Amino acid sequence: MFASLFIVLLLETISCSQIILIYGTLNVSDVLSTTSVSDKESCSELCLSEVNCVSLFFIPASGSCSIYSMYQVLSYQKNDVSENIVGIKTNSSSSTCPSTFSDVNLSGDVNGIAYQFSADSSFSYQTCPDGYKQFTRTRGIWCMKLYDFQTAPISMDISYCSQYSAYSSGFDNSDEVEYITSEIVSIPMLRLNIGTDGYRSPSCYNSTTIWCDDYEWSNNYTNYPTFINWGTYNPSRWEGSIQANQLSIWVGDDCYVDIFDDISNEDLIYGFICGVPLGNWDFN
Repeated sequence: MFASLFIVLLLETISCSQIILIYGTLNVSDVLSTTSVSDKESCSELCLSEVNCVSLFFIPASGSCSIYSMYQVLSYQKNDVSENIVGIKTNSSSSTCPSTFSDVNLSGDVNGIAYQFSADSSFSYQTCPDGYKQFTRTRGIWCMKLYDFQTAPISMDISYCSQYSAYSSGFDNSDEVEYITSEIVSIPMLRLNIGTDGYRSPSCYNSTTIWCDDYEWSNNYTNYPTFINWGTYNPSRWEGSIQANQLSIWVGDDCYVDIFDDISNEDLIYGFICGVPLGNWDFN
């Protein structure tokens, strides 16, 4: 069963990274890099030295060594007679690498991204759900999606994303704002609100400051309520006699979609921005 398996080990100071080599072919998309090397051990060393490498494909006949980063490689096909070699990086928190295949940790994480490996059939890395876009935050990997329901608007509901096993999403960096901007402008709408994470801090409720803009996120996946570019006359704090304590993105007549508005739970929204965390997160 394991005649076509090789194990290349590299002992590190704190943790153990190792490459499992197996005859087969990768189902891949974009390659991280391709280099000509002399043997499979050299190809393995390249992957081990590159923090974002999670797998490799080595062709002995040409010496071609291709390495792939997370989110690119989803599965492999095992082939006992092929000379081409697939490599999968695994990590362990142990200070001593396993010496036999039976002791290899077949599930865990590489660079905070979960993996699952089967010697007989396949391996995979945790990826963003369909339709979600991946972003790297200071605390971890975040996936984001705009749910568009402009034809059937609903009242503002910060728990909307829970039905998709997701969280309401705030904004941690400018790349996320730019992505959501591009998503919103691709759908026809005018003077509408898009729901997002963020609500007025209790310190604002009784504040004498009319334009109190102290906002918080509802979960720990966003660091701070930054990148809030308020629209004209916002935050208004009130919708008539109702307090407007929720955060939304306002789509104005001039097609600006990166400005924010404060709305009440009774205001209609025409979409919502949801997020999903991947891998391990650092909340320290």
